[in-house]
Amino acid sequence: MSLGGTLDLNVVKAMYIKADATNTLNILVGGAAVGAFESWLGAAGDKIVIPPGGTFLLTTPDAIGFDSASNNKLKIAASAAGSVTYDIVLIGEGTVT
Repeated sequence: MSLGGTLDLNVVKAMYIKADATNTLNILVGGAAVGAFESWLGAAGDKIVIPPGGTFLLTTPDAIGFDSASNNKLKIAASAAGSVTYDIVLIGEGTVT
């Protein structure tokens, strides 16, 4: 998928996020205000913190995966004013437009 495209996954089976080592801020994953894809977190509004150079990997061993059909907004943001660079890989079932 090219940048700016839309990825619509009904089920996420794996998510990998790698923060660039040159980042000066942490990356926050999760906490979208509306329609948050957070079935893998403890509660709505929870976030994972990835420090510069850090990696986050989420997988599920079952065929069902993490449901993202109705709550499908994955928020990724810097921990403070500024920007961050990261690589992301999602594995699941859905469509690309």
